[in-house]
Amino acid sequence: MTRVRVLCKVCCLTTDVSHHIEQKPSPKNMAKFKSVKQPVLSKEVEKQLRASINAGIYKPGDKLPSERELVEQFEVSRVTVRDALKSLQSLGLVSIRRGVNAGAYVSEPSPQAITQSIDALIQMKKVKLNPMLHEVSLYIIRRRTLMG
Repeated sequence: MTRVRVLCKVCCLTTDVSHHIEQKPSPKNMAKFKSVKQPVLSKEVEKQLRASINAGIYKPGDKLPSERELVEQFEVSRVTVRDALKSLQSLGLVSIRRGVNAGAYVSEPSPQAITQSIDALIQMKKVKLNPMLHEVSLYIIRRRTLMG
């Protein structure tokens, strides 16, 4: 900080007036903060809807609340709700209907979405079949053990 010597009108001395100026913290004195990451709102809406479906609050064939109702309940935009519903649709959890009975309906559990995802990964050569089959077989064995 540059020191300026002038007649200080507050204390009537010829002195450095910096004693009357508030010191701003220098970058060295500032607290270090981590950047704040806001979760993508559509992912949060999707997560809560998925939890409701998984908990059985909405069963296969049930119609989810309308977009307008979801917008009001979640206090988010319509675009956010639509993104969440599209994501649930891509996971095979809901089907979105247009027309007379328009809305998002909970789908029957089906391996189709997972099969399509695995097929896409194989086609793009992003996964090798042998390690994947090993993981799938371990998963099936664990599920049978837990259920049986």
